[in-house]
Formats: sequence, structure tokens, C-alpha cells
Amino acid sequence: MRKGKFINRGRSAHEVRIAIFHDTFTTVGGCEKLIVSLARALGADIITAQANPEVVRFLETKGITIISLGPCVHDAFLRTYATVKRFRECNVQKKYDLFIFSGIHSLSASQRHGPAVWYCSHVDKGLHYAAPSTFFGKCRRFVGAHVPISRWALRFLRFVVNSDRAALKELARYPQALKFSKSVVTDKADVARIERIVVNSEHTGEAVRRIFKRKSCVVHPGIDTRRYVHKESQGFWLSVNRIEPHKRVDVQVNAFKHLPGEKLVIVGSRGDDRKYNAVLEDLPKNVTYAGRIAEEELIDLYARCKGFITTAQDEDFGLTVVEALAAGKYVIAPAQGGYVEIIGKTKVGALIPNMRAQSLAQAIRSAVPQDPKACMARARVFDLSKFNSKMKEVIESIRVR
Repeated sequence: MRKGKFINRGRSAHEVRIAIFHDTFTTVGGCEKLIVSLARALGADIITAQANPEVVRFLETKGITIISLGPCVHDAFLRTYATVKRFRECNVQKKYDLFIFSGIHSLSASQRHGPAVWYCSHVDKGLHYAAPSTFFGKCRRFVGAHVPISRWALRFLRFVVNSDRAALKELARYPQALKFSKSVVTDKADVARIERIVVNSEHTGEAVRRIFKRKSCVVHPGIDTRRYVHKESQGFWLSVNRIEPHKRVDVQVNAFKHLPGEKLVIVGSRGDDRKYNAVLEDLPKNVTYAGRIAEEELIDLYARCKGFITTAQDEDFGLTVVEALAAGKYVIAPAQGGYVEIIGKTKVGALIPNMRAQSLAQAIRSAVPQDPKACMARARVFDLSKFNSKMKEVIESIRVR
């Protein structure tokens, strides 16, 4: 670790020049909202591999400097390649005293920037978790290791078959991406350079310990609970999530096919998986897809909904659950990941051990009467002011030059 002086022996957190590296601003999510709030609280600049201007405007970033390292790349694989490459080549060490990394890809900048804190809200489990050891898997790994040209050829074939014209044009701009392979070894080397690791939940902390063999401290994310109000139910359930396979929106849709007397409103941007987005094409009459909406409109939906539903698999925390609780609404969620830490043994929601369409439908039918005050009290445990305060404490314990 790099040597220096402690912030709290010299300058305060507000006097230290801080930069926050965040993977990308291509969608509006809980992590993006949190990073903007943290930057505002610390007076920090945000540096990102790419930023969609529409997303930046949507996130209410007035007064915050956001530096984009390059143009938007739309294909998911090419975006990962470009993100890692841009952070690896970035060098703003002399402009700042301390760095906060948000996201797994931004850690590529740790080679040139420090001292640093990693706020880990997600670990790339698909890369780091061991795949089943099958004969086919062993053959594929052997070929990939000893005949790299075959790996590049297969990737090119995948692009041709699965990508649209825009993605193929991007591949022409980034042909070296065919050689790119996200490495477990590289990720571990990047994490080893970080002074402190802060995680968003005990669930994420366990993944960091298991994968990177590092200790971490938990600082739960937060929201400004003062913005949320409780109104009388208008008789619809609310779901807020990006349309991606691990969010399991299809489970929600199938559940409401068996609940003709109930209504569901789904809010969130479409994801990169075009095939999975097809779940929105044939919705039952009692399910409405609202797409991405303005923050004030979303807060109003929280206030007027009957209750909140989430089906995300292995969610690291789940800020949308906190938002629903802040509006005094009952929550139904899987009994796994960060949801367990938010709801726990309280009576503000139901945790479903085996989240399927049938079990979700049954939970909706047997939903208990709401206690808005209890829900709002639970949400205040995760207020944004507590998050900002704890992050400042972490920062003030770091050695700087």
C-alpha cells in the first residue's frame, strides 16, 4: 500500500481533491443515483468510460463535473472492452489526492491512481465463480488456451450472428476487441492495489472475501427518504428494474397471468439482451410497461401503488426496495442477497424462498395489511445522510500524499 499522511491529520475530506471512477453512465440505476449523490456530498468529480447525455440529464447532475473518456459504445461486449481500455490508459493522478472506484471495470485505472477506495456494489460473478467441470468445458478451455485464433474466430462469428448493423460498425472501430478476454488474474491484481474496500452489503462482502481474499467494511447505500410520501393505494403493484434476464421480469408477467384481478406496472429501461426484451411484447391486459420515467413520476407511482414486487436473482443490495419502503409500501422479494438484509425479520415485506410465478402469485394473494409507518421507519435506516457520513469516515482514514 502507498504511504503518506492521514486526511484527518491534515485536510478534511472536503479539502481533499477527490475523483470518482464509475464504469459507465449508460442507464439510470440505483448505483448511478448513489454515485451522483456521493459526488455532490464530497465535492468530487466523476470520471466515466462513457456517458449517455440523456442519462446524465436524467440523473440531475447539475453542479457536478462528469468527465467522459470516450464516445458511447452500444454493443455489450464491445462496451466492456472499451471501458477497461479507457480506464487503463487514463492518467489524472496529478489532478487529485484520492480516488474512489465504483464498478469492477473502473479498477483498471488503479494501475496509475492512488490512494484509492473501492466501493463495491457488485462482483463480476460470471467471471469469478467457477463453472461446472464438464468434459466439454475442459475441451473448450484447452482449445482457448492453446489455439487462441479459434477463440477470436468464434467471437467474430458470434458478432455476425447476434449483432445488428450498428454493433458490426462498432466492431470495425474496435477490431482489437476480438483479442480481449476479461481476466480473473487482472481483476485480482487491480483489487490488490486498493487501500480500502467498502461493500454495499454483507452479501457482497462475502463474495469479496471468497474471491479476492480481502476484508471489507459494509456501508449500505441510501436514498433521500424525505422525497418519498405515502398516499392511498390506487390498486396496482409496482415493479422497478432494468429489463435483464437476472431481474426475472418474466416471472412477474407470468404470475399476473394467474391474477386477473390484480394490476402490475413495470418501470425501467430495456436491457442489452434483445431476445429477453421480447418478454414485453405480449403482456396480459393487467400488466403495463411504462419504460423509463422521470424521477418525480416514479416517486408518485411509489406513493400510489398497492405494494412493490422485485424478483431479481442474487441481488447485491436492492435500492428500489428501500425506495418502496420509504413510501410506506409493502414489499415482496426473493429470500436471497441484499433483500434479506433490508427486510430481515421485520413485517414490512415477504421474502420468498423459491421465487417462481406460482410462489409469487401466492404471496400476492396472501399479502398482509400494510403498516406504512413501520415501512417508512425501516427505510430511514438506509437514509442517504448515513451513507454519506460513513463514506466520509472511510475517506478520512485513508493515507494521502
